[in-house]
Amino acid sequence: MWELVRAAGTLDLNSCYVYLMLARWHAATSIVAEAADDENGPLAGLITAYRLPEQPDHLFVWQVGVAPEYRGIGLAGRMLDSLVRRLDPAPLMVETTISPSNTASQSLFRSFARRFSASVTEEMCFPEDLFPGAGHEAELLFRIGPLKFG
Repeated sequence: MWELVRAAGTLDLNSCYVYLMLARWHAATSIVAEAADDENGPLAGLITAYRLPEQPDHLFVWQVGVAPEYRGIGLAGRMLDSLVRRLDPAPLMVETTISPSNTASQSLFRSFARRFSASVTEEMCFPEDLFPGAGHEAELLFRIGPLKFG
């Protein structure tokens, strides 16, 4: 997971330990896609997520990453759909944070909302000045729901 995030080049790279914890304690709410031709090789994509402790019917999607060679084929959308459909109980809402310039992620989550006949709201979550140093954009909170499964 760490290698994929590093190779993606578009996500905040956390320590390897963070990804080990996610794989161990949040595996039920996360997903990986293996390359069809190499099940022991590098991952094609991943989504890390967890249920919000005070709102277990809300799924917070932390990172969505797709290896460069697998972009543009709808993998992220298929992983996101598969993830929410396999959860029991199914989430009512999905939340995520997205920087204003990340139009690909915004498009992914707006398309997801359409597939689940859900509305999307956005609001400021983490302004730039909360991040140390320079170079990290603000993060907008996207709320998607209620999800309709059909």
